[in-house]
Amino acid sequence: TLPRSDPTTHTFRSFIMPIAVTDVAWQQTEDEVHVSVPLKGVRAAKADIFSSDLYLKVNFPPYFFEADLLYAIDEPNSSATISNGAVVFLLKKRERIEWASLTVKDLSKSELVARRQQAEDG
Repeated sequence: TLPRSDPTTHTFRSFIMPIAVTDVAWQQTEDEVHVSVPLKGVRAAKADIFSSDLYLKVNFPPYFFEADLLYAIDEPNSSATISNGAVVFLLKKRERIEWASLTVKDLSKSELVARRQQAEDG
């Protein structure tokens, strides 16, 4: 006979792959970019929000949103609020340029990591 396994001797970690949020709304004016990230029913207190000059992140398990911004923002004068079940970013543009998209395209993973690090280091 095979020995019975003792469930008290095994440790199982529950790991859930983050679910990327893609139904984000954004719009812009000459001076600002507005980004709305739906919280998908997750309590606002569970949302972890991060921003730098070139990067936005909202982590609200099991959901996750990140954006590598097309252009740098004036991060100290930008804001994020939670309202009506969404995180709403009000981003002040550094330059009065019309953005063709919210995020930068065609960068490799290593280029994105380097860009994020550079933005964090100032």
